[in-house]
Amino acid sequence: MSSWQIKKNGKLKNERLTLYKWGLLGFIPVIGFLSGIVLLIRGAIEFKDRKMMLIGAAGVFFTILIYWSLFYVSKTSGVEGRLFSGLTKNALNEVVKDIEFYKLQYGSYPDSLPQLQNDDSRPNINDLMTHSPKSSYYQYQRFGNKYTIFSVGIDGIPDTKDDIYPSLKIIDTSKIGFIKSLEINTK
Repeated sequence: MSSWQIKKNGKLKNERLTLYKWGLLGFIPVIGFLSGIVLLIRGAIEFKDRKMMLIGAAGVFFTILIYWSLFYVSKTSGVEGRLFSGLTKNALNEVVKDIEFYKLQYGSYPDSLPQLQNDDSRPNINDLMTHSPKSSYYQYQRFGNKYTIFSVGIDGIPDTKDDIYPSLKIIDTSKIGFIKSLEINTK
């Protein structure tokens, strides 16, 4: 065996050991996925090493398992709903401001939310809680000189207990047109 082949084999052996150490990266999500792919490919094509391929597959599987469990836990525990409900309340508060400004400009409230979107401003009227592409706007209805606006909540169905309304910090709400839908039925 020539000295060149020994160096080559020694280099390959050291490289293989280094790649085995890459398997430890498999415990870090995303990085573990990428290192797992590298180990799978190099283990199959370059080294023909089943152990390396198994370590790579474990890194890929671990990352998938971690993200799947995070997604599953957030869906089943309501974390997603609680997280987005705060964001939705803030967004609804901004849309109420835009609706009130629209009335100042045009003398009446808009008939629909897309009327708020003119060339000068593009308020976000898309409901963060809605996963349906056909009904992605906040629920808005005008009643003469009053209106109601709300998010359908996590269940995606309007007029249920999880609906989210703006949380306005206005002392005298008689100066604005916003009312909750429950207030409409009682008057």
